Amino acid sequence: MESYKDCYDILINPLYNKMTTLEIIIGTKCQNACKYCYRVKNQCEGSLIDMPISKVKFYIENAIEMGLIDSKMLNVDIFGGEPIVDIDYFKSLLELLKNYTNEINIPTNGRILENIKDQDIDEIVKSSDNKVFFSLSIDSPFQEEINRPLSEFGKMQGMKQERNWDRLFYLSKKYKMGFHPMLSFETVDKWYDTWKFFVDNEALCYLLEVRHPLNKKQMFDAVYQLVKIKKEIDKRKIDFSYNIFAPCFIQRGMSCSAQNTLSINTDGGVYFCHRLMNERFKIADLNTKEVDASKFVLWKGLYDKRNQPVCISCPIRNTCASQCLGATFEYWGGYGGLTIPIPSICQYFLLKQYIFYRNFEEWTSFIEQYTSVKNLEKSVYGNFGKDVIEEFEEKLKNV
Repeated sequence: MESYKDCYDILINPLYNKMTTLEIIIGTKCQNACKYCYRVKNQCEGSLIDMPISKVKFYIENAIEMGLIDSKMLNVDIFGGEPIVDIDYFKSLLELLKNYTNEINIPTNGRILENIKDQDIDEIVKSSDNKVFFSLSIDSPFQEEINRPLSEFGKMQGMKQERNWDRLFYLSKKYKMGFHPMLSFETVDKWYDTWKFFVDNEALCYLLEVRHPLNKKQMFDAVYQLVKIKKEIDKRKIDFSYNIFAPCFIQRGMSCSAQNTLSINTDGGVYFCHRLMNERFKIADLNTKEVDASKFVLWKGLYDKRNQPVCISCPIRNTCASQCLGATFEYWGGYGGLTIPIPSICQYFLLKQYIFYRNFEEWTSFIEQYTSVKNLEKSVYGNFGKDVIEEFEEKLKNV
């Protein structure tokens, strides 16, 4: 690493610096031990809060001085563990962060919010000057107990496994909280029921697949569930855009926020993303004001999911949502692997886009404009077999 002063022009160059979001990681504690969460293994580490307010301010001011972020960011996210484990600390953090942005986003399991009074939530909102927005990471009654069991910490805080759904939907409406259920392939048969549960309760929900390795049965089951959801959306004329049904044209990929987010960990390190927080992926140190300029340029500036070696010849290169780089790194055992996508997820995306192309008009135009239909069909038939695909399409006619 070198002093930021020796590479300041690089750090502020918009070709490389695309930061619009500042992410503050406050610790490891969470009331849930979600089966698919990569942070669960860290829950026993550290204190209740590993990021004192004074440290947060120190790190932010240094990041601004170094040119890594602007003094006023488009968004600030609070990340953990769970961002809300101590209400007094949380309010103090909001009082600080409101000075650096007009929007503070809180992805939360909602355990604390569900169990406090409206008056307490009003005070939280007030402490942020009405800049705070909550996104409820909750999976519906069909998946919650399976996918999101209470952690030992959650039990210590007196939480109960069963959710108060009436209370949660009330809070959602009053405070404009959206839900973002995670669609796990382990509970793929519950995807439609999960989506319908939230929509029937007039709640906004953001759908996202847990992009971990899967088998071929799960691939077909998942696409079946998504087609079922999409047809119901079209039937009801629901005016809401779900990323899960959209092609992706952006450089970083749909599932990755690494290139536009500056993640500050509790140690003052700036890492490629919040899933790759180890020395290999350390870009800057906010304690010493040092930067690895080559990592900053390569990962924050030039990385493009379309240019990974496996992806260059892929028929859906231009429309693929891509994969989580942290999950990819873990899949290959931590030995390289960032540029080698998880094979089964690639197969799933190929199947998904081909079936969408065959079933939805907007996808027909996307694929015909940005992809070789012939090559896509050849790839799908090669991976799954023409007879299998034709049989699956017959099944979809009854959805």
